Amino acid sequence: MPRSIQRCCICFILILSLLFFLSCASGPAATETESVKSMPDVEEIELGSLEEMQQLPPLSGRFDNIVVRRFDAGEKFRRDYPEAVIECKTALLSHLKGKNAYRKVTDDKDAALRGRVMFADMEIVDMRIASAAARIWGGAFAGASYMKVLARLTDGTTRQVVHEKVLSTTTNPFGASWTMGASDRTLPMDFGKMIGEYLYTIVPSAG
Repeated sequence: MPRSIQRCCICFILILSLLFFLSCASGPAATETESVKSMPDVEEIELGSLEEMQQLPPLSGRFDNIVVRRFDAGEKFRRDYPEAVIECKTALLSHLKGKNAYRKVTDDKDAALRGRVMFADMEIVDMRIASAAARIWGGAFAGASYMKVLARLTDGTTRQVVHEKVLSTTTNPFGASWTMGASDRTLPMDFGKMIGEYLYTIVPSAG
C-alpha cells in the first residue's frame, strides 16, 4: 500500500477515535429533554450580563421573604452531575442573601416567616458540562456547556403562580478551551449567581 494512502488511513482512524472519545467524555448529548418538550408555552430566557438582567420588568407587589422551597433535577442529571444541583442552589441562596434586600432568604419551606412570601421552585431540565478530558483533548471542538432551569414563582399569599420561565446559560467553547475548562467547572455556581440576580431583579423587596 502506498505511504500516502497509509497516512490518510491513519489520519482517518485518529479523527474517528477523537470524535468517539469526545462523544463519550463530554457528558450527555446536547439534545432537548422530555421536560423541555413538555413545556412548549414556557418562554426561555438566556441570562447574560448583570446590566441586561437589571432591565427586566419587576413583578407586581412587594415581598418580605424568598423561600427556595425546591431545587431539583431529574435522576439522569443527578447521576451524571452529582454536585451541580448543590452548587447551583448554594450559589443562588448566597447571592440573594448577600443583597440584604429581603427579611429572610431560605430553603426551609416550613420556616415561620413574617410578611409576604415568594416561593421559588427550581428544576434543572437540561444541562451538559464538557468534561476536563474532553476539553483538554478536543478544545473548542468539545462543544459548549450549558444549563437550563425551569423557574416557577408562587405568591405565598394567593398561592397563585405569578411567574414561570426557563432560564438558560451557555459557555463560550473557545473561552472554555483557553482556560482549560475553568468556565465548564464553575458553570453551576456561576449560573446560580445569575439566577439569584434574576430573582432579585424581578421580585421587589418590601424593605
